[in-house]
Amino acid sequence: MNRRHFVGMAGGLAAAGWWARHRWPLPQAGRGLPQPPMVGVQGLTLRAAPGPVTVGGTPVDAWLYNAALPAPTLRVQRGERATITLENQLPEPTITHWHGLVVPEAADGHPRLAIAPGATYRYDFTVDQPAGLAWYHPHTHMRTGYQVHRGLAGLVVIEDPGARTSGLPPAERELLLVIQDRTLGTGGELAYDLRGPAMMAGYFGDTILANGAPSPAHPAEPAVYRLRVLNGSASRIYRLGLAGPGSLRVIGTDGGMVSAPIPVDDVWLAPAERLDLLVDLTGAAGQRVTLETRAFTLPAGTFGPRGMGRGPEMMRGRQGDAGPIMHFDVGRSRVIAAPAVTLAARAIPSLPRGAAERRFVFSSMMMDHTINGMAFDMSRRDVVTTAGAVERWTFVNDGPVPHPVHLHAAHFAVRTRTGGRGEVYPWEQGWKDTVLVLPSEVVTVDVHFGPHPGLFLLHCHNLVHEDMGMMLNVALEPA
Repeated sequence: MNRRHFVGMAGGLAAAGWWARHRWPLPQAGRGLPQPPMVGVQGLTLRAAPGPVTVGGTPVDAWLYNAALPAPTLRVQRGERATITLENQLPEPTITHWHGLVVPEAADGHPRLAIAPGATYRYDFTVDQPAGLAWYHPHTHMRTGYQVHRGLAGLVVIEDPGARTSGLPPAERELLLVIQDRTLGTGGELAYDLRGPAMMAGYFGDTILANGAPSPAHPAEPAVYRLRVLNGSASRIYRLGLAGPGSLRVIGTDGGMVSAPIPVDDVWLAPAERLDLLVDLTGAAGQRVTLETRAFTLPAGTFGPRGMGRGPEMMRGRQGDAGPIMHFDVGRSRVIAAPAVTLAARAIPSLPRGAAERRFVFSSMMMDHTINGMAFDMSRRDVVTTAGAVERWTFVNDGPVPHPVHLHAAHFAVRTRTGGRGEVYPWEQGWKDTVLVLPSEVVTVDVHFGPHPGLFLLHCHNLVHEDMGMMLNVALEPA
């Protein structure tokens, strides 16, 4: 891991002109929450290429999948075969990871599989997991953060026709939401400056975008809406809540539905985490209800983008800042009563007797980000276990910055959190693939690996940390 080389690439690359003729205009504030285009997964071509978009009225030179920001949403049914061709029209290598999908090694997007500019990569896999929300993004060695930040990210909606659910809002009241923070550079680029404290705390933009739009206002009825949310930011954690006469219930997490709706006042959402929410606006006729991120303070001694804790000004934004994400402008039409909701959750079994236990210490010191004292090595086999195994893993944060920990090829159940916040939260009750571990916290999870042998990854999903080496290889041998 050459940190000096990484710093040079992150801070020195600028936009290289207008490569595409098609401008995909995004609605500005007040014009509604834009929804990404929806596509199927059979015979799909995903073209990663530079191209212009308009963000809040500002022309921006971005990197896009199929000229869309966010990228097209992939809709797939359980049991469906996905045949997807990635075309790399970027000026550097790339590869795409299907975050949250348990797929064979060749389809997982390991950085060693990155393809050169002008090349193609063909994915062929079957989606066999419960209904839920996954996403896709590049996983290129030392360039994941940069490529995601430039615009390469999209959602995957998994449907399960056999799931026994009822009472959920109809399609016209189901909204997809990708939350990302950005700073618009003076030259029309999406600036990604990682100098100074950003090398420790991560990247923080000065504007929060909802599906590429700043603070959009969505026209709504006095009814219940389904909001399927991804934190697609590089480093920023959101504490989501409603300002106004509305309420939230959690109905799903990273890996699918929970057993019953969970009322919450607010929820934490770390980079790469997803939530399936019911937003009840039945008592808000004629009013504006705002989905916001609420202020929070990290533990004493935490290194933030303004120094230690909430100290000296060093960057434009900081972890824990409050602000609006989007608005619901509720009309005065007749209230649409909400039926009782029945969910189809996948049961979480107990840990088998004699299951292996492993411990992973996430450390960040002096711009070095390691797991168990090691930085990423492309070919080293750091953890060796068996496809289909069930194990208990412990994640320890002994450093001064938060780590959203993500595991490929598996889903897990969060069992305990000690230190720091000291509890497992209601929105962590379902199956997960990413869990937030704040400084001084120790989190245990029961990992259920998928059936596919091969080389997969464990890493921090603060993309700055990941690109600087906070990642290990997990080798799954045939059962």
